[in-house]
Amino acid sequence: MDTNTLHSDAVEIGQVFTPVIWAEWLIKTWGVYDAWVGGASVCDPTAGKGAFALALLRLARSANVDITQDLLSRLTLIEIQPSYLEEFKWKVKLECGIEFPSQQLLVRDVIKYPPDTQYDILVGNPPWANFTDLPKWYKEDLKSYFIAEGLVPDRQKALLGSSRTDIAALVLKVVLGKLLKRNGYGCFFVPLSLFFGDDAHRGFRDYVANHRRFAVDEVYEFTETKVFNGIGTSYCCARFKMDCMQQFPVMYFRQTGNEWVAHRAFPLSMPNDQWRVLTEDQCNGFSGVIDIPLLPEQKPRQGVNTCGANEVFIFSEKPAHLPDQFIFPLATKDIWKSGDMRPHKWILLPYDQNTGKPLSWHEIEQFAGLSRHLMKYRDRL
Repeated sequence: MDTNTLHSDAVEIGQVFTPVIWAEWLIKTWGVYDAWVGGASVCDPTAGKGAFALALLRLARSANVDITQDLLSRLTLIEIQPSYLEEFKWKVKLECGIEFPSQQLLVRDVIKYPPDTQYDILVGNPPWANFTDLPKWYKEDLKSYFIAEGLVPDRQKALLGSSRTDIAALVLKVVLGKLLKRNGYGCFFVPLSLFFGDDAHRGFRDYVANHRRFAVDEVYEFTETKVFNGIGTSYCCARFKMDCMQQFPVMYFRQTGNEWVAHRAFPLSMPNDQWRVLTEDQCNGFSGVIDIPLLPEQKPRQGVNTCGANEVFIFSEKPAHLPDQFIFPLATKDIWKSGDMRPHKWILLPYDQNTGKPLSWHEIEQFAGLSRHLMKYRDRL
């Protein structure tokens, strides 16, 4: 195996293993097997235990196709955990009676060390983990990659924990932009938040990877079948095509019983907005923009999301070490229960009160107490 030594803590990040039966379903749905047998090169850039490669090999055996060295030379697995690839080799030997070529098994972090080779097709299931949930050493390692791919506006925002971008978005941008040949395509299981999340995934929806355009052209949303047991995240599988402009609507299938019902997906307004899904009937005469007039009293209030860092931003007593202009009383259920309108909690909101935008790090440094407080929790953020 081609091994690139890595920090061992990275191997457990966001692991969601794909059952082989569903890897086979994806491969059949988008013609990956036929393309592979017909001469295309296929790579799983986050292979885990090799479910997608095993599915291809099983389909070949069931069709009585000879698994030749030429066929194997066009199938590559990349995985950060070497023991998973060893397990895959053992399974191939057991099921097929062949030695999978070691040169087609690459042990590395595909974000930091993508191979130079490009492929016709990518398949797989990138890790599912929020940027803020990553180990602190790995966060620091990946900040520059998130910024380079346009997923985080700047290093200060990453430092302050403002990015709730899923690492799957970063993996996809890296592998689509660097590992696919011109006009290649990728088929992946992914979190639905990539398409329906708010500003956290707007950077993914610029549809640019490594300065190359890509398009999402078909999506299957699983609403009833549990592909991944024990996973609370909503998910789908999507096909990505390289070197073409994103076009809307996107062909979108939702599961209803045993059927896949055709829908269409549109952005809310701008191309990088989150999507909405309409039925075929709703699309008739649809202009692509929905205008919903709201009275002032109907407009929802936005809550505050601390990304799990409540201890940094929320206080039981008004903190004396922080500037008053950034400390606000927080409405809590205790107020409504007791009828006591005095605040029970306080919240730190380091925003420009004129523009509503978060303070830049340069602006934060003008307030010694505020900058010391945030730097104290730098690793947490």
